[in-house]
Amino acid sequence: MFQQVSRLQSTPRDPKIFLPAKFDGTQSQFHGFLNQVRLIIQMHPIRHPTDISQVVLVGTLLTLTPLASFAP
Repeated sequence: MFQQVSRLQSTPRDPKIFLPAKFDGTQSQFHGFLNQVRLIIQMHPIRHPTDISQVVLVGTLLTLTPLASFAP
């Protein structure tokens, strides 16, 4: 019985992935930002299963000029 409880407690969990800093349009940071967003989508496909939910995710991470130009 103890071994079963121990196995349940050591079940691997999804790694914690933090949201990237909001993207302000700095061109040199674009590829890093995009890679971080892709990682979030790949690691949490249930949270972002559709194109719409993925676009919404990106939209929440924009600021300044990119946000002003954003249209879902």
